[in-house]
Amino acid sequence: MSVPKRKTYDNNFKVKVVLAVLKGDRTLSQIVKQFSVSTSMIHLWKKTFLENINNAFPDYRSGKAGSNKCNCGISEKEAENLYAKIGKLEIKNDFLVKKL
Repeated sequence: MSVPKRKTYDNNFKVKVVLAVLKGDRTLSQIVKQFSVSTSMIHLWKKTFLENINNAFPDYRSGKAGSNKCNCGISEKEAENLYAKIGKLEIKNDFLVKKL
């Protein structure tokens, strides 16, 4: 008899589940049924997510080791403007999605 393989989930799926939990509009049991994931797995993903939340917005201007500084040939000022524009577009997109 062969041992069943463990089911693996990609990071995008995990984030989707954790955000559904953090949103708070549904109970945990509803989320478990919707995503077919155990409660213990959801608690583990949520704990991991919250412990690593500080890495979600790296400080590009600090020049610290491990920062995700862009090496694409544009100045820091241009990069900051692009990041600001991306943020504005994401806000507009979220607003329009909610209106639909």
